[in-house]
Amino acid sequence: MVCTPEEAIDCFQRTRMDVLAIGPDELRAAVETARQQLLSRRAAVQAAIHQHIADGKRLSHGVRAVLTNALQDIERANNG
Repeated sequence: MVCTPEEAIDCFQRTRMDVLAIGPDELRAAVETARQQLLSRRAAVQAAIHQHIADGKRLSHGVRAVLTNALQDIERANNG
């Protein structure tokens, strides 16, 4: 049992449910909330990269790969 559309979507994503049914207005609000969260995460990752560079540090191959993958995942989710 959940109380908000956001909780319903979170629960749906964490479980193996086949279908999630919520009203269109609630769905639009939940999608917009999720989109804003993705944009916030993207900004945080980009800020971390810029701060690392500003501190004069080089990104190791592993760190660069993790950050690049995070940005690509965010972009795919935002565009999908």
